[in-house]
Amino acid sequence: MFVYAIKRIEKTMFPIFRLDKLSATQSRVSVVGTGFFVSSNGNFISVAHVFDNRIPDTQFLFFGYLPNKLQDPPLVIEEISRDEQNDIFVGRVKIKSPEHLNLSKGLPNIGKTI
Repeated sequence: MFVYAIKRIEKTMFPIFRLDKLSATQSRVSVVGTGFFVSSNGNFISVAHVFDNRIPDTQFLFFGYLPNKLQDPPLVIEEISRDEQNDIFVGRVKIKSPEHLNLSKGLPNIGKTI
């Protein structure tokens, strides 16, 4: 059951890149976390602490799926909502995401669906 869940989730996951503009001639790019798509219109869920933008001119970017499905040019990640207390971030990338998780509004059936 867990093997199936992992295979399903890994297709929806992507790295989150952070671009910090340090000066007019210098920038720093780093991978700061992961997100996973929850709808075909590019909505995704991640953790809020990844999206720390205390440095001015910080952007969070979607570069695609590494290593072979790169997005050129990269797309800016938009914030939809965040809950700092529960460390949840909901964002959007302007892309059609064919692989995504369908979230249930009901309670899971312990031992059957988890």
